[in-house]
Amino acid sequence: MTNWQNLLISCQIPPNLHTVSFERSSPATFIKGDMGQITAFRSGFITFGGPCGVGKTHFSVCIVREHLLSLIRSESEKPGPDMRYAPVWFTESVEMLEDVKSEFSKKQRTALDFYRDHPFLVIDDLGSEKESDWSKESVYTIINYRYNNDLTTVITTNADTLQDKIVSRMRSGIVIELGGDDRRKS
Repeated sequence: MTNWQNLLISCQIPPNLHTVSFERSSPATFIKGDMGQITAFRSGFITFGGPCGVGKTHFSVCIVREHLLSLIRSESEKPGPDMRYAPVWFTESVEMLEDVKSEFSKKQRTALDFYRDHPFLVIDDLGSEKESDWSKESVYTIINYRYNNDLTTVITTNADTLQDKIVSRMRSGIVIELGGDDRRKS
């Protein structure tokens, strides 16, 4: 296994996305808007919205790839041996909330703090989690903290049911709506 693959694994990037890149993408087919906004993204919030299978997760991982490559080029930050210190953390919203909930039941806040504080967080499929007052409050706590502290956050969603206060914070950054047919069906 290469160092690059180990780095992607430490960031929790799904194996089927290890080879994605802007160079291998055909974004004009799917992106409604300025591709330059995506390739130039470095901090704050970027949200990819649209129906299933149009490339939201794909483009979020392209951004991660560019970020990791810039870190390697600058060598200013190296991932530590503990996976919790990976320079980017990729998580699905359901998995993130399961982590938080399991530690809350033990009266610990470690997972919540981790997702709030990580310098570069990708939350995939926000809104796919089972909706409850607890899940809404937990998602809001994480998103609001990240917004207030200008932490780099990449979000993918196809949910129309997110709370207005969460959507407002997501829309403070770059919002890219993707369209087209489900690429997984072709």
